[in-house]
Amino acid sequence: MGFIKLYSMQFKREDWRFLLNQAFILENDELNNGDTTGVDYDTDDEDNEKFSGHILVYSRKFLSTTSLLSQMYSFTGFVYILSPFIEYGIYKIKGEDVDWLHILPVWSPLDISAFGYAATVIAEIVASAYCVCVHIVFDSFATGTMIFVCGQFSLLHAYSQRIGGSGKKFNLCQERDARAHYRIKKCHFIHVTLLRMVKQLDEIIRNIVGIYFFVATLTLCCVCIQLQSKDLSATQLISLLQYMCATLTQLFLYCHYGDAVHNESVVALGEGPFASAWWSLGKKMRSEVGILCIRMSRSCKLFAGPFNVLNLESFIQIVRTAYSYYAVLRQTSE
Repeated sequence: MGFIKLYSMQFKREDWRFLLNQAFILENDELNNGDTTGVDYDTDDEDNEKFSGHILVYSRKFLSTTSLLSQMYSFTGFVYILSPFIEYGIYKIKGEDVDWLHILPVWSPLDISAFGYAATVIAEIVASAYCVCVHIVFDSFATGTMIFVCGQFSLLHAYSQRIGGSGKKFNLCQERDARAHYRIKKCHFIHVTLLRMVKQLDEIIRNIVGIYFFVATLTLCCVCIQLQSKDLSATQLISLLQYMCATLTQLFLYCHYGDAVHNESVVALGEGPFASAWWSLGKKMRSEVGILCIRMSRSCKLFAGPFNVLNLESFIQIVRTAYSYYAVLRQTSE
């Protein structure tokens, strides 16, 4: 999976840069332009809600998620690198003869000398640390984009409720319609930009997450089988448990935020433009609000491979499938 993610970041960097540029353009427009309609109209006694509050919410969520991923991967890599040396020391303390242990299951022709073994181990440490960094960058970027999209959809829903103002004034006027027209155009701009980002992100991670779903299912099954072995040492047991927990956490984050994108991308009755004060607008503006309601009623999804949708149901399905494989193999072995 590390090689696949590295390939995506290297050869699809233009696609990743596109996501960054779209996020920068969208957020910069919201922070700098605000709600400037060009019309001097502010008679609805409404609060001029700022975008910064919504941006701060999903920024904090992004920071907490990236911190969790960094700590999880760093701890996993640290345990993975140290476990062979700890196991080697335990064998030596017990007085058992054991060959030189390696971090990675690689061909090691240089083990004929201590210098060759040390060079091989150093190369394995560098490769393991680099692989951990690749996973941190890729997963932080992918989940961070999902968090950004979810936060922007939430912001869009709140902003679209203010299309017609507070609704306290029922007399029709051109100034209020002009302000509503500006806000409708801004809602369309935000919505189209978010749909483009979701489509681009789906094209980037669909095959990678699909492969990871399959690999994670087999990994969870194999770990459960190995945990039944009576020959496991303490270091091997700790390594397997933390690896299984890290795999489940990574899967859950992808499925959780994928499910959040699906839920936040759609508005129901009584939400978003449906809850706007459309009765205080003219006939033309009401038609534009109706068009916006239809567009925002369509949900968007992220996929994992050609068949699975990236949501919480897929996470449960993976855990059930892994347990089914484990139960069949256990009964066969018995």
